[in-house]
Amino acid sequence: MLVLEPIWLYASVGFIIVCARKQILALEQKEMFSNQYFTAIMIMVAAVFVPVENWILHRQTAWETTFLFENSNDSTLIAFATLVHVMVSLGSYWLSFKILHKYGEDVLIKSTMWAFSIFFATQGIFYETLMYPGTYAEYHNGVPHTFWSFFVSQTFIESYIVFFIFFGLSSTSWQSSGEVEFLRRRSMGSSSG
Repeated sequence: MLVLEPIWLYASVGFIIVCARKQILALEQKEMFSNQYFTAIMIMVAAVFVPVENWILHRQTAWETTFLFENSNDSTLIAFATLVHVMVSLGSYWLSFKILHKYGEDVLIKSTMWAFSIFFATQGIFYETLMYPGTYAEYHNGVPHTFWSFFVSQTFIESYIVFFIFFGLSSTSWQSSGEVEFLRRRSMGSSSG
């Protein structure tokens, strides 16, 4: 659902920043582009998130575009979606990084949880569109489907199960908090030498 993916991306990237907050603050790097977590997140977005989302967009075009387009035969739609995903990821990292350094981890955690809450609440409120298991033609002809039918549809399997399997498998293991002191000493040693 291209409409909600900016919220999902902010929540996901913000959550990764929350997980790595101690390491990011220990490195004392104010420049996000020199940060190893920025690199790891952007590699994950480029190598996993964007290809999987483009696959879902190609397979479930009507559902992914909230029934605005029937199919993705025009590569412009996929190119636009790719650009949106990358730009939103960059913006999400920048915003999360700034919130962490300016307002602290508590505000970052709350903003991430609010983003997840908005994402899932919106899916619940607009479930007739966002969780509609039928085709483009069925949607525009008003063919009713039950709420529960979405959870056994091919749309659900391809758009949620496959996505979360790939997303889960690509999760980065962050350094333990025990390494924070080592990272701090290393960054201070490299800046003075």
